[in-house]
Amino acid sequence: MNNLHQDINNLEYPSRENLLKGMISSLTHEETQELLLKLMQQPQPLLTKSENLPSDPSSQSLQIFPPSKSQKTGANEDYPDEIKKETVQEAVKKNNNRGAARYIREKYKRDNKYQSLSEKSVREWRAHPRYNDKLQFDTAHKGRRKFRRISSPYLAQETELVNIINAKRALNELVTSDFMISEAKRLIANPQFKASPGWLSNFKRRWNVRRRIPTSIVQKLSIQYTQQVKNYLEEIRRLRYDQEQKKGIQLIIGNMDQTSLRFDMSRGWTYDFKGSKEVRIRTTSGNKLTFTALLAMLNDGTKLPPVFVFKSRTTISNALKNKYKDKALIYSNSTGWCVQNVLKDWLENIWLNLDLKENQKSLLILDNFSVHKMPFVHTMIKEGGGFHEYIPPGCTGLLQPLDTHINKSYKDYMRKLFDKWFADRGSKEENRTKAGNLRAPSADLVIEWALEAWENISEDLIEKSFKHCGKIFN
Repeated sequence: MNNLHQDINNLEYPSRENLLKGMISSLTHEETQELLLKLMQQPQPLLTKSENLPSDPSSQSLQIFPPSKSQKTGANEDYPDEIKKETVQEAVKKNNNRGAARYIREKYKRDNKYQSLSEKSVREWRAHPRYNDKLQFDTAHKGRRKFRRISSPYLAQETELVNIINAKRALNELVTSDFMISEAKRLIANPQFKASPGWLSNFKRRWNVRRRIPTSIVQKLSIQYTQQVKNYLEEIRRLRYDQEQKKGIQLIIGNMDQTSLRFDMSRGWTYDFKGSKEVRIRTTSGNKLTFTALLAMLNDGTKLPPVFVFKSRTTISNALKNKYKDKALIYSNSTGWCVQNVLKDWLENIWLNLDLKENQKSLLILDNFSVHKMPFVHTMIKEGGGFHEYIPPGCTGLLQPLDTHINKSYKDYMRKLFDKWFADRGSKEENRTKAGNLRAPSADLVIEWALEAWENISEDLIEKSFKHCGKIFN
């Protein structure tokens, strides 16, 4: 054993290390423990390469394996606050934690200090407010825009440009990218300033300028519209007071409106992975085929039979009309709209045939569609003993129950039915033409969807829609 120990110590470091690793890997656990005990009993320890060993052999420690990672890197090395602040300042300046650690190691290399500094330590110090004076800038989210404004060398001119934009928008005038670029060039008298697309993008981020879609005028009524709504509400209240309080007649209030529907109710968007260069959605041949649905309901939650009007190029057979005659009225014409004869039939067969009691009368709420204001409408409703009122122009988004609550829910449910059909059958081979195109759903199928969607509208939602519209129909 002594000779073996001496022979191993006479080897150079790399050879000695490889020999020891090979020997130990071939031994069992018990044999390894026995070898280690024997080596420790030798007068001269078996060492691997080690710098800075003490000159006294008795103080040497047994190092059979290379030092651990913590021993090599000096992870327990102390760093004064001044060094931490200096490191963080360098990291913030260059926005590079690894580069800051490299900078400190190079700076103090001659003194043999801080050579174990790692990127992780810099990241931890940078997240501590004690060492990072600009931590508020690094951690700000919504408030970060407030700091970004300071980064512009033309802060005063940009502030003036923002005031100009505010003044134009106060007058409801259009503001475009070209306008902002031209005004910036006028305000910033610097030949090096080009008003580039990059500057414009940063300017909009700094000042929270966003492209906006114009909102409807009824969302903020002018004085003229406010007075029209007020007059309309007063007329409804006066009519109800005269009939219900003075004559004891209960008014059954209804609302009728038309909405356009498509054979292909596919959505105009899809989920896809970020970075996709092309985003396409396959649709059927019915993505341009439309028809009109005439919907009507009463304030007690009753849904009246709907009317569907198709364009003449869509084949609507008598058999199809007879199939749904108890559930809906079906027409076809050259426009696919609710024209005069369609509205006449609806008034005669549905509205004037309401099952009213002796002490009840009807009040029909209509919008200002030209067909609704034809003389025959007034004549037929008056001869039927009922009343009708027209919603002020531009105010249907506030005062028409079908617009405020029903139409969107109705179309959303139809879209769900189309999506289910398209997933089950619409995209399958049996629904394709010889050229491989997808066939549109049939008129029979879209009628079934339209009727099912109408049945899905709850009575509670209808009652809520009437109450919501000015709280005058409750």
